[in-house]
Amino acid sequence: FKIMLGYVLTALGFMLIGAAVGGIVLWILMGGFDLDLPRWVIITILAVPSVPMGIWGLWTAFGSTSEFISSPFASKIAKGMIEWEKKQPYVVDENGVKQYVEEFTDMSGRKTYTTSDGRVYEKNGDDTCTRIL
Repeated sequence: FKIMLGYVLTALGFMLIGAAVGGIVLWILMGGFDLDLPRWVIITILAVPSVPMGIWGLWTAFGSTSEFISSPFASKIAKGMIEWEKKQPYVVDENGVKQYVEEFTDMSGRKTYTTSDGRVYEKNGDDTCTRIL
């Protein structure tokens, strides 16, 4: 989210600079803001420099993506995503103790889980397991 927000804000900032340049050009061409021109001409004069400036701002934002990622907020999100993917399966035994397990699947497709202390659990059809050893 922060990276996308950085892209949008950078592009909008550059577009505002381009619109300001267009406004200065408009002021010079008209000798002040005497708005006798049709509205589409004024919008075109303001848009012509702002669109390339917005594209340049977006290009600059893409180039600085590594700075966005290395910021504390974004790096915490990335670390959280990595930890989420590395989450190991676990079982909660009959005493309510949570133990991390290694998952094994035999040739028949039966899933078994082995804890660090040697207990073996078999997966049932739902999210429950039955201790077999």
